[in-house]
Amino acid sequence: MPEHEKRESLYRKLLLGLLMVCVLLGFGTIGDYGMGWDEVTRWSSGDAKVEYYKELFASDDPMAVVRSAGTDSYPGFFDMNLSLLHAATGWDRFLLGHWQAFLFGLVGLMALWRIGSIFGGARLGFWSVVLMIVTPTFYGHWFHNPKDVPFAATYTLGLWAMIEFVRHCPVLKKRWLLAAAIAIGLCMATRIAGLVLLAYFVAAVGIVMLIQLWESRANFRWRQALRVSLPWLIALPLVAVIAYLTLLPWWPSSHKDLLSVSSSTLQQLHTRAADIPLFFRGEIMWAADAPFYYTLWMFAIKATELMLVGLLLLLPFSWLRLRTHLATGGSLQAAPALVVLILGGFFPLLYLTLTAPALHNGARHFLFTFPALCVCAAWAHLELGGWLRVHRPSMWRFAQIGFGVLLLLPIVHLVKLHPYQYVYYNSLAGGSAKAMQRYEGEYWFTSSKHAIEQLDAYLEKFPELISADGYIDVLILGPWQVAEPFLPDGFRLTSDAAEADFLILNTQMRIHQRFEGTELFRIERMGVPICIVLKKT
Repeated sequence: MPEHEKRESLYRKLLLGLLMVCVLLGFGTIGDYGMGWDEVTRWSSGDAKVEYYKELFASDDPMAVVRSAGTDSYPGFFDMNLSLLHAATGWDRFLLGHWQAFLFGLVGLMALWRIGSIFGGARLGFWSVVLMIVTPTFYGHWFHNPKDVPFAATYTLGLWAMIEFVRHCPVLKKRWLLAAAIAIGLCMATRIAGLVLLAYFVAAVGIVMLIQLWESRANFRWRQALRVSLPWLIALPLVAVIAYLTLLPWWPSSHKDLLSVSSSTLQQLHTRAADIPLFFRGEIMWAADAPFYYTLWMFAIKATELMLVGLLLLLPFSWLRLRTHLATGGSLQAAPALVVLILGGFFPLLYLTLTAPALHNGARHFLFTFPALCVCAAWAHLELGGWLRVHRPSMWRFAQIGFGVLLLLPIVHLVKLHPYQYVYYNSLAGGSAKAMQRYEGEYWFTSSKHAIEQLDAYLEKFPELISADGYIDVLILGPWQVAEPFLPDGFRLTSDAAEADFLILNTQMRIHQRFEGTELFRIERMGVPICIVLKKT
């Protein structure tokens, strides 16, 4: 077997081993993650969509049911699946939702591997996946997030299908045309912002046609140009139609008027968080008042140092590779696929910076850009290693050590922050503990479940702390939904601090500092206070 094939086989085996480790981690740790504030909302959203279809199929006047459909701004590819699975199996919806999010993440990682393999073989595919897995901002959402992880997975799936479609130009592969259309539709069915993939498709197909026209410039004929371009021009509306047909079953609100509902939903998502408080650079403000550079700033302090170094290396090594490619008369055939990858990673960050929509919770709203950026960063690291090995062999070993250190840093955070990896901040922000003084922390409130469980165990040891009536009145600082399903017998939730026996204080935006009491215990990771439990004095 040639050396190249041996290396490809090795990295495919390494990837398989890595994914098996991830599955084992899923089985071993998924129960460690609490409930986030949006999970119950997604449950009710899925149930409402399923109920809509029940009414639609049972009604004598289906159009009346369609006209009465709600205005849910979230399509239900995640929510409806969860509702149907729960109804079919009767399994606990909390854990079922977490497993579904985990499976979405695995699909996204497989798509990421394929993208990396297209541009640099199994080696680049493997390291792209590694960079993604060791990113705490992703890993901390992977096991429970019902919105951002499914969207990131389907977005990456759409990028892969589009890259496969355009990389075969000038041959138009019908199966990849269909795959790209369905993948884009599924992304839109997860979150309507997946519409941006259609824009990428238009850009990529436009470049395909320009390349074809450029390569036939010597014997240019309008009739021939039209004949060559016509299949690609037909592909544009065809993909849009199939994508929208894929979306329709998962979004009952769109059955009334797909285009107007899509437009209004995008506008709502742009401004919905306007009146949500934001803790940014030590100041509490409304999300609408965040500075225009909020997105790039949060990306810079939430991405790993490993990814940031790779992205900094991207420009010089891209230029070197492009210059060498053109100097040797290389083909432009790979250009459309590269455009899809670059747009997939960088365009959303640029767009969010230029338009400055109301965002909150750090990097989770642009988590979907991370997979494409991991491919870019991994490629740059590998290019640096190859260049040093040839031109500066004495520095190559030091570069390998540096890469190992940068790889180890986030792994340490993954272990020590468990199961709150999403509170991670890199060294540019001074590390996670120092960043808590200036940025948002435990914004999902998953620690409320753990605090309730630990308080119950604490009171078993010290029953004298329970009031005479035998009830334990607890104030949850944050959404009560995240704790209610886990309340033991005798626990009651209250919204009045004066009536509470115990206070469970999430440290998001440091609001816990406004309450007084005797601290019984706290949940803390790497010096980051996650949740504090007080006995009312």
